[in-house]
Amino acid sequence: LAAQNSAPTAAIVFNLPTAICRARDQSRPGRRVSSAVIEKQAADLLDSLPGFAREGFQYVYVLDNTEDIDSARVLREP
Repeated sequence: LAAQNSAPTAAIVFNLPTAICRARDQSRPGRRVSSAVIEKQAADLLDSLPGFAREGFQYVYVLDNTEDIDSARVLREP
């Protein structure tokens, strides 16, 4: 879709330690997931990180701490 419209592609990856993910999950109102789900997703992410460039993303941003995540902004330019 991006290529058809000559639009850039970007991947924004949240790569936090599982302890932080579990803590944030516990603070969510409503639906929570198990620690096993969080551990599995973290392992899957680590396996997939090297392949992002091969998937055709022009930009890959890996945010690996809460300060960067909490202050991140996405700006879309025409």
